[in-house]
Amino acid sequence: MGLNYQKGLTTNKLVRQAFNYAVDKKAIVEKILFDTAVPMDGPVSPILFGYHRMEHQYEYNPEKAKELLKKANFDFNQTVKMRTPHGRYLFDKQVSEAVQAYFQAIGVKTELRTYDWPTYIAGLLKPLDETELEVFLLGWGPMILDADMGLYGQFHSSVNPPKGLGAAFYSNPEYDKVIEATRLEQDPKERLELFRKASEIVWDDAPWIWLHVEKFVIAYSSKIKGLVVTNTEKFYPTYVTME
Repeated sequence: MGLNYQKGLTTNKLVRQAFNYAVDKKAIVEKILFDTAVPMDGPVSPILFGYHRMEHQYEYNPEKAKELLKKANFDFNQTVKMRTPHGRYLFDKQVSEAVQAYFQAIGVKTELRTYDWPTYIAGLLKPLDETELEVFLLGWGPMILDADMGLYGQFHSSVNPPKGLGAAFYSNPEYDKVIEATRLEQDPKERLELFRKASEIVWDDAPWIWLHVEKFVIAYSSKIKGLVVTNTEKFYPTYVTME
């Protein structure tokens, strides 16, 4: 769930970190998603090359969230604008409503609006001076089993709208330098270490509320044999047989 890094009530890092502590991701996974997802423990999915579990975790802690908001001099009279698609992701509207409730539980006023996907994606691509996004639901699926698509494709400053889908408008020169190096490094071990460093930077800056990774759930008859299912959310029936 994106948090606008450059505009609105989420420009303060303490506020963004507070919002991460405010949300019980495990409860969302269990009560809303019925364990069809796993809570995120880093900015990269565990199935991807470049994944690292972060040493510091945003465990559910509403009191910590309140402390950080107080330290940030957060204006509780202001209303945070939340936006979500409806019908694009698994229980997307319900997940956003749960996050809204967690915000309200720590005294943060919210306004949640839902959109169909075409309208929503058009809003995501608006440049900074036109966007109304402060807190918004967005996900991405891996086309390749590598952290680049998420860590570069969502957080490098060059992909901020309207050029790309980095709708949190994250911009950190140190991060850009590290993630650019991952595209040049050919040694897998060195590249993995660069991904770790990039992950730590963006995890601390918290331009997202790190919610969950959806499992790729596919149901088919036990009579079907030979179906190939991949971690890139694709399946291949080329060699399927029926018993």
